[in-house]
Parts: sequence; structure tokens; C-alpha cells
Amino acid sequence: MASYDVIVKLVDQTKGSMKNIESGLKGIQSAASRAQAVLAAMVSGQVVKQLYETGTAIEAIERRLKFITPAGTDVKSLFKDLSGLASTLGADVYDISNAFVTLRNNGLAPTTDRLTAIANIAKVSGASINDVADALGNVGDAEKLKALERATGDLIKIDEVLNAYGASTGKFAIKYAGQTVQIVSSSKEAVDAITKIGNTQLGGAAQQSAKTLSGSFGELKNKIIEATNALLEGGLRDALIDLADKATKAIDANKDFIKSFGADLGREIGRAHV
Repeated sequence: MASYDVIVKLVDQTKGSMKNIESGLKGIQSAASRAQAVLAAMVSGQVVKQLYETGTAIEAIERRLKFITPAGTDVKSLFKDLSGLASTLGADVYDISNAFVTLRNNGLAPTTDRLTAIANIAKVSGASINDVADALGNVGDAEKLKALERATGDLIKIDEVLNAYGASTGKFAIKYAGQTVQIVSSSKEAVDAITKIGNTQLGGAAQQSAKTLSGSFGELKNKIIEATNALLEGGLRDALIDLADKATKAIDANKDFIKSFGADLGREIGRAHV
């Protein structure tokens, strides 16, 4: 009920803000007064501001998804799938989406199984999902070998295996909570071993967190983002673009007034402090 009330309020306030902007453009004959009305409506339109911020954040993620997925991929549908996964895992939809992009950029398949494992590791270690994804993508880089340890607070460690003479064997020990889980000889084996830890020793960690207070509020945030995205896709995005264009034209048409108004305001402020 709470999330429904929030969405209803969001829609009602958005309609009010849009009506104010529209009337500011059409209902005032004076060009100077029209510019003032537009500026006042935009400043007071906090709901419109929130819609803008959420909408542009979603658009930025969809652009990134478009460039790292095969041609023809329906990125809007993909984002909705990632939103669903985020809800299941009690994760932030932006964090999950960025982790998807990071894994792909590092040459790792961003499967649901791998994203779930990473979310489990992140939840227990206190790191962001994207940070763990980035560290996982760099386990094959000797210079960044410790990145995963730093990202997980040493929950998962990767130690080089030496022979009796202290020379490298070319193998590494994957450790969880101080205990060796597997000896690996390639970055692929390391990634697979760490993914396994995320889905076995830490299996269900993210889903359990979804039932906590922070998880519940995180889910509410995700649902509001979903609702906002649905509103925008339902035609609100085009309406806001149209309103922004009208406001821009109104301001451009009244630059002289705005400039003189600024000068008058400056003089009045100066007099008030004399």
C-alpha cells in the first residue's frame, strides 16, 4: 500500500507541475511575465526534477547496454530483466546494471548465475556489486591480483602457490574465510571458483538481505524507479521534452528582460545593504 500511495502521489504532483509550466507558457500574455512564470514553475517543480534525474539515469544505462550487447538487443527489455533480478536479490537496480556492463567489458558473460554470486559476495563483504564485478574481471591481471581481496575485505583471497624452493608454480590458491577452497592455474578457473563460492558458501545471502529493513526500502526505491520508467515510456518523456523545449524558447525570447531583471535585482540588493 505504501509504494502504491507513493506512485499515486508522484503522478498527481507531476500533473500539477506540468500544468503549472504549461499555463506559464500559454496563459500569460506578457512576454516578461511569461518568462517569470516559466522560471518559477521550473524551480518549484521538484517532481519534474526527480523525473528528469531518474529518466536520464535510466537513459545513460540503456546507452551503455546498447554499446556492449549484440546489435538488435532490446535494451529496454534487458533493463527490465535486470530490474527484476535486482528485486529478487534485494539489490540496487543501477548497481546490478553497472555490474552487467562491467562484466561484459571485462570479457566475462554477465549471466544470472554470475551476477547472483557477485551480489552474494558484495552483500556479505559490504562492497558494491559493481566493485566486486570489476575485481572479478581483473583476477587474471597480476598487477590487480589483490583487487578482489580489497573489494571483499579479505573475505576472499588469492594467494600464489610456491614450491619448496619459494619459486612460483604458476598456480593460485582461492581462499574463503582463510580456508583454501580450490587451487587454480588460470584466470578462468579462478573466476569459476569465486563464482562457485558466491553461490555455495554465500548462497542466498543477497536474497536474505532483501527481507531486512534496508532491503525493503531498497526494493521500494527500485519499484519507484520502475514506476517512473513506465510513466516516461507511456508518453511522459515526450511531454517533458516538449515542455523543456518550450521553456528554453521562452527564456531565449526574453534574454533582454532577464538581463535587466538581474541588474534591477542587483541594485535592490545593494540598496538593502547600504
